[in-house]
Amino acid sequence: MRQPWQLSMAFRYLRARSRNGFISFISLVSMVGIGLAVAVLIVVLSVMNGFEYELQQRILGMVSDAAITGLDGPLDDWQAVRDRALAREDVVAAAPVGAGQGVVVAGGAAAGGVRGVGDRRCAARGQHRGA
Repeated sequence: MRQPWQLSMAFRYLRARSRNGFISFISLVSMVGIGLAVAVLIVVLSVMNGFEYELQQRILGMVSDAAITGLDGPLDDWQAVRDRALAREDVVAAAPVGAGQGVVVAGGAAAGGVRGVGDRRCAARGQHRGA
């Protein structure tokens, strides 16, 4: 049975001969090293892809897809704007959000900016995503 030339060349350098067994050992060690490096690379890339997916879901879960704001300040009749937005088929949920400046301190760490969802109906329907 005839084998491909690549296999015959690989076996030629892997076979131990009496005078150059050290070359065979070095070839074997280098192939094992390359195999381990490829396996580690595959594992690391898989872990990073999973980490990236989780990070995106957690960050994007906290930020709305769209925001409707007033031109010169807050919306006076935000209930009518919300009802108009909810009338569309592609809108799943709508809620008023208050945003302002502030400092939140927890466990020695400080963060600036405060946002909050202020609609009880959204939370009652289970459409409220929190950390």
